[in-house]
Amino acid sequence: VCSVFSLNDKVWSYINIEFGDIGSSDVNDILVIDDKLYLSTMNGISIYNLGDNQRKFLSVNSGLKDNAVWKIETYNNIIYLATSRGINEFSFIVDEVISTGNKALEFFDGYEIYDIKINDNFMYVSCINGIYRINLINENIQKITNRALRNIDFFDNVIIGNDRDLWSIDLADFKESKITSNIQNFSIFKDHVWINKKNKAQLHIINENSENQFYIEDGFPGTRIYNIVVDLNNVVFLTNNGIGMIDWNYFND
Repeated sequence: VCSVFSLNDKVWSYINIEFGDIGSSDVNDILVIDDKLYLSTMNGISIYNLGDNQRKFLSVNSGLKDNAVWKIETYNNIIYLATSRGINEFSFIVDEVISTGNKALEFFDGYEIYDIKINDNFMYVSCINGIYRINLINENIQKITNRALRNIDFFDNVIIGNDRDLWSIDLADFKESKITSNIQNFSIFKDHVWINKKNKAQLHIINENSENQFYIEDGFPGTRIYNIVVDLNNVVFLTNNGIGMIDWNYFND
């Protein structure tokens, strides 16, 4: 079940992701555009219109390269889908798989795509063969590293990514540095990297090259951290016994 909280009405509503014989309860990524909710799952793309409760499902029969869709990224009115067998382009205007004729994307046909991120006019593709940079203007492809990172993000001109260990890659010279080992996932806000180590959290501040550890005993509601979500105001910890939150002002006292 997917839970949706209305900020206006202060109430929860629930969507059954497994609808009929299609859809999947394994949700890998979520994108919200206006009143539409896009869920990348192990069985394709599930689309829910929060305004009228209409839903739509897309799979390989709809043009997806594979039903397993790991990540969703949007740029210039196009949604890019990272699948187990390449990258799809998708229009959220008509909610259909499309093709813009981008030849660079065809390079990844048959490759398992772990993550895609778009920064300025460049798409960064992390796949089973490493990380590539695509110039979305001229479609030029450049390989950055052979390291296959499951998740990637940015701070300034540096890629941060994980493959159980957390790495930084300087895009100026492609130099790689290990930040820490044995991580579950991470979240970046400015130069602050919050690192989930399952039973503790680690804060790595890039500009200061400093680290702080936060343990379960420090007040987490559960004994296991599933994910850390960071925004402008708060650091949110999703645990096996509820949600914990730290206000950023806590670090400024």
